[in-house]
Amino acid sequence: MLKCCLIARNLPPLVGGIENMMASTLRATPDIEWTVIGPAGSRKLIQQPNLRVFELPLNPLLFLALAALLAPYLALRYRFDWVVGSSGGMALNVRWLKALAHAHSLIFLHGKDIVTSQWLYRNLFWQSAKVADVISVNSSNTKELATNHGVEQSKIVIIPPCINEPESAAEPTKPAAKPVIVYSGRIVPRKGLLEWLEKSSNWVRTNNFEIWIVGDQPLGQLGGTQKDYLSKIQALISNTDLTRHVRFFGRVSNEEMAQKVSKSKVHIMPLVETPGDIEGFGMVAIEAALLGIPTVAFRVGGVVDAIPNAEDLICAEDYDQFNRRLEFHLNQSRQSGNHLVRFAQQFTRSPYREKVLSVLEARS
Repeated sequence: MLKCCLIARNLPPLVGGIENMMASTLRATPDIEWTVIGPAGSRKLIQQPNLRVFELPLNPLLFLALAALLAPYLALRYRFDWVVGSSGGMALNVRWLKALAHAHSLIFLHGKDIVTSQWLYRNLFWQSAKVADVISVNSSNTKELATNHGVEQSKIVIIPPCINEPESAAEPTKPAAKPVIVYSGRIVPRKGLLEWLEKSSNWVRTNNFEIWIVGDQPLGQLGGTQKDYLSKIQALISNTDLTRHVRFFGRVSNEEMAQKVSKSKVHIMPLVETPGDIEGFGMVAIEAALLGIPTVAFRVGGVVDAIPNAEDLICAEDYDQFNRRLEFHLNQSRQSGNHLVRFAQQFTRSPYREKVLSVLEARS
């Protein structure tokens, strides 16, 4: 059995795409003996027989400092085959523990890791990320970004994220009374919700449908976000008389999220180019597809790999075409969406496990 150490501040109880991906990685690989350096509260949320978890404070700098101090003990005690970092921000600790344990190293590198201009990251963590033995990226776009920023192409493997499948088959869901456009997940600037609502306010007011916003701005994330972004969206809705058309549901459980998405006609990702940030893959589109719901998205970042229908990928900032495509889906009778489900199933645990093990075993 492979022995691996995962250094990941990006784990539940923090919320986001990377956090889901790291938790899914642990759950999908019961045949790996994992030692996890994770955030406070993670142990009870990712309990599994193959895991031992060392919890550290959520504060980013304190987490990294204590992880470095813990590394010598772990290296002597467990003799790892691999040291794995959940993001570029963990790269310095991965490099240190790799040297102590004489192990291989792997970094899950994300678009934001590559494009950020933060001085400390670029001068410390980025150099350590680039010298990892293997660098996993989640899309062809992120691979291109990595090679353009000096990462050796021979080190890069593409491992798309793993989706969390429902524990049991969902009950058939009745559509909402009016056609629904749904936005799901974190509310951050790169997702483009503010810009889409701003450009589409007249279009929204003249149509008989609803927009459901299921999610909230993130808490406790490295680098932070524009804290007033959500309040700007709420002010825009109020000032443009969209309150009758838009419903906020806030942060909900995965089950509630799936229920809301399954009642919609179409899911949206109106992404915008954002300095220092990028959409690496677009896992919410896969989650919608698993429920048979199509996603219309702007062709920004790595979302291309997450959308099966080319017609649903719209050139960036072409809001008229974006809304025309939404109208197409809103006017369709409810269909089975089996082709979307089949597409999404390639991102489930079994295929993901095979990809991860093939990378680790090939180099062990």
